[in-house]
Amino acid sequence: MSSLPVFADALSRLQADIAIIRLVRAGIPAARISAVFPQRRAPNSVCCWLKTFTNIPRASHWPVAAAGLLGRLFRRGFDSAEVRRQLETLGLPLETSKRLREKIADGRIVLCMHARTESEAAVAWHVFHHVGVENITLPADLVFTPRELPSSLTPVWSSLAA
Repeated sequence: MSSLPVFADALSRLQADIAIIRLVRAGIPAARISAVFPQRRAPNSVCCWLKTFTNIPRASHWPVAAAGLLGRLFRRGFDSAEVRRQLETLGLPLETSKRLREKIADGRIVLCMHARTESEAAVAWHVFHHVGVENITLPADLVFTPRELPSSLTPVWSSLAA
């Protein structure tokens, strides 16, 4: 099966670190995790676990780097037609890949887990959701929703107030 990329953008280095650490602890190999980030905001976990650390050539306010599969993908820059084709090959529609490139240009930390199965994609989605990262993007044919706690598991605070 081909890669099922699950993208999300972190609000901070700490949030990106927590997401990457939780993915690794959930059994996701570090080789299937990628990140794109401003060089001055490189998450520590990226420097420790991810390979193929690449500086992305582009004209911008700040230098951008990538690690993992996205490091290889963006080696020539992220505005080229080749990159657009490769993102489409990963399963991202044109509009989604455009938004991804805009987030990178805005200096956001973009994380990606390259799942091989739907269950791995579900693990990545749930990790990203519980860490609180924004804009979780899945391939069009996958949809995950957060589960609500059954009412029997919801804490009853009224009895504690008495």
